[in-house]
Amino acid sequence: MKKKIVASIFILYPILDIIYGVNKNIFGINAPINQAFRGIILIYLITLIKNKKHLVIISFFTLFMFCGELYYQFAGLGKNSIIADANYVFKMVFFVVAIFAVESLLKERLIKAQEIIKYMIWSTYIISISVLISPLGLGFKTYAGAPIERFGYKGLFDIQNGITATLLIVAPLCIYMFYRTNLKRYLINYLLILSSLSIIGTRSGLIGLILIIAIQVIAYVFVTRWTKSKTILFSILALLIIAALFLSRNILINYIQRQLTILNENWKGNLYSFLLSNRNLQVMWVEHYISALPSWVNPVFLFGLSYSTVNWIVHRNYQGFGSMEMDYYGLLYNSGIWIFTFICLLIIVRTYAAIRIMIKFWLDPKFLSVFLSIFIGIIHSFFGGHVIYEALPSLYFAAVLAISKIEWNNLKNFDKGMDTAKMNISMIEPVGGHGGMNYYDFNLCREIEKLDTSVSLYTCDETDSNNQTFAINKTFKKIYGKDSSIIRGLRFINGLIRSIIKSKKNHSKIIHYHFFKYTVIELLCVVFGKASGQRIVVTAHDIESFSKQGSLFLTKLIYLLADRVIVHNQSSKNEIIAKVHVAEKKIRTIPHGNYISNINYNITRSDGIKKIGNLSKDDLVILFFGQIKEVKGLDILINSIPYVIKQNKHIKVVVAGKVWKNDINKYLDQIKINHIEKYFLLNIQYIPDNEVDYYFAAADLVVLPYKKIYQSGVLLNAMSYKKVVLASDLPGMKEIIQDGKNGYTFKTNDSEDLAKKIVYIINNNEKMKLIENNAFNHVKFEHSWELIARATVQMYKEIY
Repeated sequence: MKKKIVASIFILYPILDIIYGVNKNIFGINAPINQAFRGIILIYLITLIKNKKHLVIISFFTLFMFCGELYYQFAGLGKNSIIADANYVFKMVFFVVAIFAVESLLKERLIKAQEIIKYMIWSTYIISISVLISPLGLGFKTYAGAPIERFGYKGLFDIQNGITATLLIVAPLCIYMFYRTNLKRYLINYLLILSSLSIIGTRSGLIGLILIIAIQVIAYVFVTRWTKSKTILFSILALLIIAALFLSRNILINYIQRQLTILNENWKGNLYSFLLSNRNLQVMWVEHYISALPSWVNPVFLFGLSYSTVNWIVHRNYQGFGSMEMDYYGLLYNSGIWIFTFICLLIIVRTYAAIRIMIKFWLDPKFLSVFLSIFIGIIHSFFGGHVIYEALPSLYFAAVLAISKIEWNNLKNFDKGMDTAKMNISMIEPVGGHGGMNYYDFNLCREIEKLDTSVSLYTCDETDSNNQTFAINKTFKKIYGKDSSIIRGLRFINGLIRSIIKSKKNHSKIIHYHFFKYTVIELLCVVFGKASGQRIVVTAHDIESFSKQGSLFLTKLIYLLADRVIVHNQSSKNEIIAKVHVAEKKIRTIPHGNYISNINYNITRSDGIKKIGNLSKDDLVILFFGQIKEVKGLDILINSIPYVIKQNKHIKVVVAGKVWKNDINKYLDQIKINHIEKYFLLNIQYIPDNEVDYYFAAADLVVLPYKKIYQSGVLLNAMSYKKVVLASDLPGMKEIIQDGKNGYTFKTNDSEDLAKKIVYIINNNEKMKLIENNAFNHVKFEHSWELIARATVQMYKEIY
């Protein structure tokens, strides 16, 4: 929907000025209807900006400009018009907002640079057709009513300079699109724009037209390889130009003679003033006005003179001028050095980006076209004006500036050019929906897809593949269940081979595995992947498993063959370097993502209590969730409860999860020995995805009494549910939990300290809400899947 609205704005934008031109010149209505519509567009563009810093900048910029205009309104230093000044502020704010809005759209991948350029080019059909039919009596003369009558038609527009600037900015982009798409219609559009500039007849349009053609022809000649077809093409073109000049020689001679007469009669031979149509005099008049002010007043270093005052000065000296036309001088005198500097910096940063892209690709005609569009906009803005604070061209100039910056950022981040072809990645992760890895897989793949990177997930047949934006291939079939381990192993190998073959057919260059253990199976994954000629990335989800000497040799071999290794925190990185001796340059620390997008926040605490059963609303529910392994420390929690119930007998410990290579009876015996059976609610089984929300909704406190762990999905899950977490003070936990700020920690393996912390938490109920919010905000921003995907794609780029 957003893309359609943005497309409509860019394509139909010139119609607003046609409406104004028709109303003013045919119906005599001078109401700024076009600006009213632009006000609506401005509000919509602001809603597109996601960067809060940009919104703050826009707010301060708008406030500063209004203060400047109002200062001179009340200081009595000029001839002010509140309406004119407000309109000027609106146009300037529109320009800044347009830059940031387009950058946000591109950064969020809601639209591509190529698409915006396409819409800009389509908009020029409206301008060109209006201009081209003008000589037939269906448009207005360019200089009608001017003191010096000159040739030209401007269609149904009121101001010729605005459409001239717009066409000059967009014209080079037609060549960009032609090189990108090889569609000849963009060459036709290019010729339409050039023809329109000729018919409009402004000097800036004619000079700009010649400059654009000259630069793009020279670039084409020197950058591309000279061929026989090129020789024929240029020979025919040269003959056509000579023939056209010969046939129109009388028209050209008359035109040149007319211009020379105007030059001598009205400009006394001053060629510079003639080319600028006396705009240079505007600067002189304003400077004279400033010099007559009290010596202590220099408005240029404050808020400027205000828009309406500067216009009053130039109009007083020559009634043919309605305003200070040259944008940069106008900015300086209208609003002072601060606004002038801010706008210049906005433009310089983005122009620099365009130059860097052009240099990187050695004057490639595509990227030269983008730079040329900006260059023409700057030159026209400096000498002719009507770009930055002219409503029509400012949108297109802002868009091309935004495109250059974002595409340069993409180059820096991913070392790719504008709108380059997508990388093709294969994510081979067989656990999927069988063990809850589908949450991780889907979030990561979804965000990677948004970064112009194609990803295909190869997983097990227990994974729900509905409503996903990326390709899901259920190549691992019946690898879980009660069949013999030999049969399931053969099925796994079959699924692995099918995944790698399909990956290769899809032209994938990288296979990304996710390992929880390190056996012969994992070694085969890496070996088969390398044999297929693809790069190998391994995410090490479980660092503890390879600390056992039995699998250490296989682990070292696996990571020796891998091209990159991803770990989720610094302690995991330290462990993998110390024990497996993986080269540090191979390892990338990328955090585990949050679970926010997978949670149903509509499920209430009472819903959870009712669903789980055997709980009351007065119970203070302590949740132990996940696989029951020896290292998960359930025994530590059980030993802490006798002390806790001395302080508060309204607690209920809910243990939810299946046993993994452990004996549940020892925990049951431990509970019985301590006579605390009534304080425990045990659900010792795998918790289906559709029930997880109820357990966390019912919980008041989530306890993770782990003895040894490097990262925890349960920890991030609990924080995503806005729950207070109490965890062992292991290094991996402390990298996420700031004790007393976004959660709590206790001494590892210390039941007494755990009990004291539980009592402290339940006795400080008023602080729990703050901790919950801090926990949620931490995982929302620090464990954002968008940031994780960007870091992952950046790592892919290193080996692609």
